[in-house]
Amino acid sequence: MDKELTYEFTKDPALLQQYYIIREKCYKEVWGLKVFSGAEDEHDRKGHLLIVRNKNRVIGGGRLVLRTVDSSDRLPLETENLLLEEVLHGFDSEGKILGEIGRIAVLPEFRGGKVGTISLYLLAMAQMHHCNYLTTVAPLEQAKKYRLIAEQLNIDIQILDNVMIADRPYYNQIEMKLLVCDLATVPDTQHMLQ
Repeated sequence: MDKELTYEFTKDPALLQQYYIIREKCYKEVWGLKVFSGAEDEHDRKGHLLIVRNKNRVIGGGRLVLRTVDSSDRLPLETENLLLEEVLHGFDSEGKILGEIGRIAVLPEFRGGKVGTISLYLLAMAQMHHCNYLTTVAPLEQAKKYRLIAEQLNIDIQILDNVMIADRPYYNQIEMKLLVCDLATVPDTQHMLQ
C-alpha cells in the first residue's frame, strides 16, 4: 500500500482543502474534540504543509511551523505565558530556530504507521531549514506513543511533564503534554525530501 502513496509538501489549494477536511474529521473522531476546526489558519499559511496522496486522493497530512528565537511570531503551542525558549533552560538561544510539528491526520483505513512516516518527513523539512529544537503537543497517551515511535528510530524525545500547556477550547479540557527533540542529536533525514 505504501508504494501507492505520495508524500509531498504543497501549497496547492485543492489538495490542502482535502487535507483540512480530513484533519477536522480525524481530530473530532480520535480526540473527541467538539469545537475543533480543521480549516486553514495563520500557522498553515506560514508553515510547511505535507500531504499524503493515494493517486489523486489526499489521505492525510501534517504541518511544520518554524520561527527564529528573536522573531515576534509564535509557534501554535506558544502563548504570552509560554515561550519555547523559556522552557528550554540553559541553551544558547542566539540565532536558534524552533519548530513545531502538528495537525497530523490520516484517514482511518490508511493509518498503520503513516503517522510515523509523516513525522519523519516533517523532521526532514525541519532539518533542511536548520531547525535546532522540534516540538509538538499531545495528550499523555499519544505523547507516549510518539516517544515510542521515536525510540524505534533512535531519536530521543522528551516529554516535559513540568510545563503547563494553556488550555484551548478545542482541547476539550484534555491535558496536553509538551514533547521536545534536540535535533543536534538526530541523524540527518533530509535524503527523504530528494
